[in-house]
Amino acid sequence: MSIAPNTRFEHYEILAPLGKGGMGEVNVGWIFGRVGQYDQMHEQGRKLLELEPNFFGGHYLIGVEAWIGGRYEQAISELQKAMALGGGHPALSNLGCLYGILGEQDKARQVLDELLEQGAPSGLTRR
Repeated sequence: MSIAPNTRFEHYEILAPLGKGGMGEVNVGWIFGRVGQYDQMHEQGRKLLELEPNFFGGHYLIGVEAWIGGRYEQAISELQKAMALGGGHPALSNLGCLYGILGEQDKARQVLDELLEQGAPSGLTRR
């Protein structure tokens, strides 16, 4: 999806041309999610996979959208793919939260341990 500069989504504004892949595309997908346009978030992830199949962003967006939509198995699968492609703390922390919500405590603790080992942002503690 090509989005021109100065395009607005509620209180968000796109300042640079998009449509070539990368983190700008992930941010646009995230904005779609923040304003409740989940179909657009999913579509942004799908298009990002077409642009850059070896970049984590498309899987990350589709995974988060699947989680929001209650498609938990798909969400876990997509977030795991995002992690395999270098998704870092955002993909891993979402995966850990999802495991916890689904009652998979051992997997959630394993993710928390991994985040702590990686030096994830402050505010994470192990009880």
